[in-house]
Amino acid sequence: ILESARATVLAAGLAMGSAHYHQVLPPPGRYPDPALMAYHRRALALAGQLGLKRVTTHPGWMFGSAMPEFTGEAARAFHARTLSLTQLNQVAFEAYGGETAVWRDSVDLYQRLCEWAATAGLAITLETAISEWYGLTLHPDRLLEFHAAVRAPNLRFCLDAGHCHLNGLDVAAVARACAPALLETHFHDNHGTRDEHLPLGAGTIDWPRVAQTLRATRYDGLITFEHPDPRRSAPPWRAACARGRPQPLKEAGA
Repeated sequence: ILESARATVLAAGLAMGSAHYHQVLPPPGRYPDPALMAYHRRALALAGQLGLKRVTTHPGWMFGSAMPEFTGEAARAFHARTLSLTQLNQVAFEAYGGETAVWRDSVDLYQRLCEWAATAGLAITLETAISEWYGLTLHPDRLLEFHAAVRAPNLRFCLDAGHCHLNGLDVAAVARACAPALLETHFHDNHGTRDEHLPLGAGTIDWPRVAQTLRATRYDGLITFEHPDPRRSAPPWRAACARGRPQPLKEAGA
């Protein structure tokens, strides 16, 4: 089935360079879970067989967070839509033992994930500004600290521009801070109030500044348009790149 899927994609002139890879931690109190480790190894091996080059993770996302067995009334409220995903994640973190415990186990888990991913020729990326772990992903300095703690050359960053803007971050500043390990982007627009996943230019992100920053930091990774019709983002992105192109420096005395 995998080979057939890959052949179909290639025959259409497309490529599968990346995929989301969400839930990474076990339910509270179950780390390290042998069944989860086996799942991760199998999933990464399959990703390699599909020809993927990277998988993008939401650090801090744990299995069982929406199950009453682990988060009690918060899980029931989440399913009743009276509690947000961000609020549910906060309860799950408390059940897990707090951010210290999540950090400790996540560093260990990402070391394992990166080792298994390397065997399959994959990189693992950490997505910025995701609600599962705002304490990490809203802060480039913390992301760099986490990256240094894992000490894996195939652990990199994915800049999600829409999520950064939604949370009040300067997208260009995050791009610059994460530049040493930036490998992928998720580009979509919004007006800074909700996660709209609009085409580029339909919201309020300063795309020329983002383009200029990526150019200045010599970013050469993927530009992924993450919304229902990516073709609508190509023209405004090209325009942003043109407007964001730094002017050539004049020679002294010119």
